[in-house]
Amino acid sequence: MGKKVDLNAPQKAKTTHRKPQMNNKPRENKEQNNEDAQNKQESNSQQPQDNGQQQANNSQQTSNNKNANSQELTKSEQVGKEMAKKAIASKTGSTIANSKMMDQALDKAIVKLRVANKITIIFTILTILSPILLLIMLAVAVATLFSGDSESGAGAFGGYYPIDCKEVTIIKVDENYEPVGNETYDLEEYVAGVINNEVGMFGNLEVYKQFAIAARTYFVKNKDSDCTIEASDRKQTFSEVTDATPNGSMMKQAAEETKGQVLLDKDGNLINSEYDAFCSIAVDDNYYTVKQQNQKIPREWVDSQTGIAADWKKGDCTGNHGRGMSQWGSYYLATEEDYTYDKLIAYYLGSEIGISADGFTSSVAGLEIKVTTNASYELNQPIDTYLQSKGSSLEEYNRFIKENVEKAGVGTREGVVTAAVSVINYLYDNYNAKLPYYWGGHPNSIGIPNTFGTNKPSTSSSGKVYSYMSFDCSGFVGWAIKNGGYNISDGSAASYISRFPGCNINSSSCKGQAGDLIATTAHIVMIVSVDEENNRYFVAESTGSGVIIQPHSMHENVYGNASTVLHMDDYYKNSSNVNTNY
Repeated sequence: MGKKVDLNAPQKAKTTHRKPQMNNKPRENKEQNNEDAQNKQESNSQQPQDNGQQQANNSQQTSNNKNANSQELTKSEQVGKEMAKKAIASKTGSTIANSKMMDQALDKAIVKLRVANKITIIFTILTILSPILLLIMLAVAVATLFSGDSESGAGAFGGYYPIDCKEVTIIKVDENYEPVGNETYDLEEYVAGVINNEVGMFGNLEVYKQFAIAARTYFVKNKDSDCTIEASDRKQTFSEVTDATPNGSMMKQAAEETKGQVLLDKDGNLINSEYDAFCSIAVDDNYYTVKQQNQKIPREWVDSQTGIAADWKKGDCTGNHGRGMSQWGSYYLATEEDYTYDKLIAYYLGSEIGISADGFTSSVAGLEIKVTTNASYELNQPIDTYLQSKGSSLEEYNRFIKENVEKAGVGTREGVVTAAVSVINYLYDNYNAKLPYYWGGHPNSIGIPNTFGTNKPSTSSSGKVYSYMSFDCSGFVGWAIKNGGYNISDGSAASYISRFPGCNINSSSCKGQAGDLIATTAHIVMIVSVDEENNRYFVAESTGSGVIIQPHSMHENVYGNASTVLHMDDYYKNSSNVNTNY
């Protein structure tokens, strides 16, 4: 239930609006926008300080046919897929050809060809006769896989977008849009209330989830700075969901199951989530054509729906109507074509728009993000010697890092995080091992240098000796950014604070996303995942416990000094920072 606030104004009678609304008001496109070692307590935090050493610079859906949209491959398509994998293996090796990532890319390529009305046999023939053409087609498919299709939920890295408002205050207005009162709700209560008033009559979970994400996106983009928003047809309409609300539990389920998710463009920015009820632009004996995507809906089905007003069916919809998503069009696709909520969003908004993660991303480029503090072996010999003893090599280690970064995207936030996770996961997953911390370790290299693990003692300003060459904290962060595809001037933890904007970690409104940094004047780490539900990050860092991934409180100073969350968005999005010679 909402927490009521009396404004000493007459309260408008609450109505439960059952007809989908015409939310046609154009959305505004606003941007959402040292080394004091003596102060450290290594014995408690096991955290050595940064020495500050300076280094050198450095779907659209085109058919409403159920079979065309099925993600299951036919037998002939499976045959074509296996032939494709064999052809790829001959060019790249079996590891890549048989990877989960390649499997997903091929599935997506086949489905896209099918949806585009290309027959599977053409794919199979091209696979056999033209490996070069196959690889070109595959490159397109892989690019599509990471560009934001509905199934992959693209957007900002890992799809995560921080939402500052946990509660929403709705401003009630009269017929002249004059304020008459307000009420405050939890964010997801508010989302359920928008579902209720916008698409409540449908009673379909997939449509509810689709519009839960749209409603949340619209609120986050258009809210006032104090988390207020007008409840009206010129913003979003709202009716509180109570125990007596028909389908109320399903509305709450949709809000909860999409909790934290918003719609993002390929650069990670919130979109303008527009929608209306039913905007027909043409009518014939068989179909109504809806303006969005020129969607054709059978006339028999439309005429059987009592909620579609006669005026909406004239075929003369003009003006600002028909932008974004169609409510009745969505209901048709969900009930008659078995579209899920993510496919509905992709149908109307295209592959350039992605659904954000729900606040916790558990993998990047196919690599699991997990705690690695319990690694049983810390490198104490030359890295190549150690790897050869395990049947591997430094070349293979570096190839693993580079290939994963390329999958994630060179010169992207995701690529940076992938570099950090790859260098840790390779040793941990294969050998239950980790790199050590090393005072003054700032390698200016692509990949891991062969000097790592060499016994060359280095003494910190507190007098502690670190024997085996590796990363120190800022050296690790700088290396990850460089190996993610950027040219970055290396430096101390303090220098990062001076170079990049940030917020005080103690503030409840201070949020970071994967690829952002957390720094004090003496230590720095990289956020690789956000677990908002448990109020924590997962960070990759070089610390007294080695080069590891571990949890980090979202709003506490863990390292004894004031911590700043450094927002790297502007840096990552600036193309002049990308290493074009990577």
